[in-house]
Amino acid sequence: GLITARSGIKVGSGITLSPDGHGYYTGITTIQSNDNVYALEVFNSHASGQGLQIRAGSGNGQYALLVEDKTGNNLFEINADGEVDVKKGHIQANHGINVTGIATIGSNLIVNGTSTFNDDTILAGASANVSWDKSNNYLQWADNAQAVFGASADLKIFHDGTDSTIDNDTGALYIKSNTSTQLLVNNTENAVVATALPLIHI
Repeated sequence: GLITARSGIKVGSGITLSPDGHGYYTGITTIQSNDNVYALEVFNSHASGQGLQIRAGSGNGQYALLVEDKTGNNLFEINADGEVDVKKGHIQANHGINVTGIATIGSNLIVNGTSTFNDDTILAGASANVSWDKSNNYLQWADNAQAVFGASADLKIFHDGTDSTIDNDTGALYIKSNTSTQLLVNNTENAVVATALPLIHI
């Protein structure tokens, strides 16, 4: 039948049910279901209520949330510092992911939609980087980082810290212009001027 306890219910030293409906459990609580439903469902019907709050211990290496498969293998971890570690499977976000801070991805990142980078972006190489500089609106190749074109890296453009090089290994190198083409020395002096007529040497 129905039991009414106006001052709450206490079961041994592990379970306390308060008069306002709160439940306090000390020790390990095991919830098991053999039906084709959720073993645990958390629902707050209050308009401004929260769903679920989990707090980790204060010691190092404590989990705020640990999800295991039926054989005890870790699937998903959130540690006390808020770091998320997906051990198996992948994260599927149908409505986007908003990350504030540093996101470290130890394996492949597959993006099936349009990617927008709203700040500086660095593509790190083994010894030289390529970066998008938002404030200056340019894509910058660091010294010895090469812009390479062609399936066999046929055309390379790079700066080695002293000199700049355009290196074409396959076929001819064409520079086309609707009017004239000028190669300048010291930004002002013509070294070569090419028009519709044959090349003119200055």
